[in-house]
Amino acid sequence: ACKGGTFFRPRMWFTIYEREMFRKKIITFALLLVMLMTIFAMPITASAAVYDEKTKANSEFGTITGMLSGGLVFDRKEVSYMTSTTKTAPIIIAELEACLYSTGKVISSDEIATQYNAKYAGYTWECHSPTYNTQKMSAYGSHEARGQGSLGVYTAIINF
Repeated sequence: ACKGGTFFRPRMWFTIYEREMFRKKIITFALLLVMLMTIFAMPITASAAVYDEKTKANSEFGTITGMLSGGLVFDRKEVSYMTSTTKTAPIIIAELEACLYSTGKVISSDEIATQYNAKYAGYTWECHSPTYNTQKMSAYGSHEARGQGSLGVYTAIINF
């Protein structure tokens, strides 16, 4: 027979040293995992996000929902904009305009997401300018569904 068990039945016990080393490896791995989660999650949660959502209904598109959310993600400002309907629309549009809060200067206009024969259109805009990322911004959204008629809502997030 082999030392510590047979070929078909491996040993089921560990020495005290092996148990202690295994325990240290598990604790080290758990601490490493917690540190990585803390490092990567901290910049995201450091800034509170702002949010605006509007809804309106009609018989052609069901309920249209326009959503705008923004905040600081890592080192840059980011705005997500989305238009959704409960029924499929021939054309669905989400549009964004980002401005400096202090002056009203347009940073990015005509950021448009368009989908055809869909229930959803949306996108995320990221500001890659260090000059603007340190200043307060505002964002304005236009959300529209088009078909036989048209239905739209407007959203805004100010001073984020």
